[in-house]
Amino acid sequence: MFRPVLARPCIRRRCTITPPRLASRTQHTPTTRYAPPATEAIPARPPDSAFFVFLKQYLKYTLTGIVVCVATAGTIWEGTHLLAEHVAMAPEIDSEINKWEWDVLENDWTGDPLVGGTDPSLGFWARHFVRAAWMFHYEERTPKNIVGTADPSKTNQEPLHRSDERLNKVENNLRDTIQRIEASPPSSIRPHTLPTLLLRHAEVLEHFGTQSLQTAIDEYERAWSSFTDPVHKAYIAWKLGNANSRLDRDFAAREWWSRSVQLCQSSDLGHHSAIPKSPLAQRILFSTLVSQSAHLARSGKLQEAQGLEESTLALLRSIQSPATIASATPPESLHFLYLLQRSSLLSIHLAEVLHAQNRPTYTSVQWLTSAAESSERVARALTIPQLHLTDSDQLRNTEKLLPSYSSSKSMNVAASELLKDARRTAADAWNLMGILHETQEGTKSRSALNCFEHAVRWASTGNKNDNKANASPADYILESDWNIYWDNYERVKSTLEKSDQK
Repeated sequence: MFRPVLARPCIRRRCTITPPRLASRTQHTPTTRYAPPATEAIPARPPDSAFFVFLKQYLKYTLTGIVVCVATAGTIWEGTHLLAEHVAMAPEIDSEINKWEWDVLENDWTGDPLVGGTDPSLGFWARHFVRAAWMFHYEERTPKNIVGTADPSKTNQEPLHRSDERLNKVENNLRDTIQRIEASPPSSIRPHTLPTLLLRHAEVLEHFGTQSLQTAIDEYERAWSSFTDPVHKAYIAWKLGNANSRLDRDFAAREWWSRSVQLCQSSDLGHHSAIPKSPLAQRILFSTLVSQSAHLARSGKLQEAQGLEESTLALLRSIQSPATIASATPPESLHFLYLLQRSSLLSIHLAEVLHAQNRPTYTSVQWLTSAAESSERVARALTIPQLHLTDSDQLRNTEKLLPSYSSSKSMNVAASELLKDARRTAADAWNLMGILHETQEGTKSRSALNCFEHAVRWASTGNKNDNKANASPADYILESDWNIYWDNYERVKSTLEKSDQK
């Protein structure tokens, strides 16, 4: 069966004739690739020379190092100030030290020792100036940085004429702080901040000689008028008396000392007492009487000086002291050692006054012996825990404070100054005894040689005193005093040696 042939569909052929309307759209130019416009070739950058590479790296690392060093130095600087603010200048927490009032004057730099640190109202820079002054003030003293007198009772004596950069820095920082406060007074400043800074600044100015004494007196008077506490006022009055005495102002000096004595004896809630209960008031009272004693003797008022010295010594003997220094606490011991040293100074003054009045020599020798023994006891109690050592060992070990004193921020300075004063006084007493023995017994006096030898040993460092090349004075001994001690010792020693050879 045949399948019917189907008619194939008519395939319409696409018209290949482009309509005229589209002809313009479909006609193209021959196909070509796009090419950017021709430009000139940029030459490649030549490589940097080795020198410029080195210079660039050097500058980069140098600047980085400078930034790191500055940041490190700033961190250390600020960290040191924060350590001083919150640790070193913190209030005293030892109740025994507070009881004996060793912290009242020593830690008071901003008007409130109970709070410590610096007054926040001073501002950033002023607080840094106060801290810097504090740090320089307590910087370790060296032989090149000593300013002081051979004897605190000799109030007219000039300081040692040596360079003291430490005190210069303290003075500059305190002066800058005071000027800032006076230029723009902070609204919330503590009442005693400025008076305290004036007191500190005046104490530093005292060490710069008579050319700065009047400025110190002016600042002392400003501080005195601002304080209300009688003990602080008594302390400043004592200082004012000393400063006026050095300027040979007899009336002003005695008037200020009289005020100091009255304030000390009236410090117990307004009740007058010959011996105040306050330990600090006791120390100020007897320091004032020692200064007044030296001034009267130097002014030629020998009878008045003798009466003052004898009555003051009797007053000191009436104070009840501990049975032994070893049984007392370190703050208590330091207090009574301080008073014992005042009695030693008064004994020397009394011996000199009696000798000036042509009294028997043995009376002066007795008082000088008492002074030497008292000062030696003070020096040994501050430095030697065992009192059964030989005399040579005791002298060799009386240069370094016991840890109980040296480790205390409130007692360290006071104990150190007391030790120096005791050694100076012992040397002075032995030297004066030697002079009296030599005057009475002649240049061949072995008693005089023994006294002069003790004077040299207490005034020197170490025990090698066989010749002047081996012996050297302690840094707190005036060179003029040292020459006197050594010349006296050497003169009598050589005389005796020549006598023995005959």
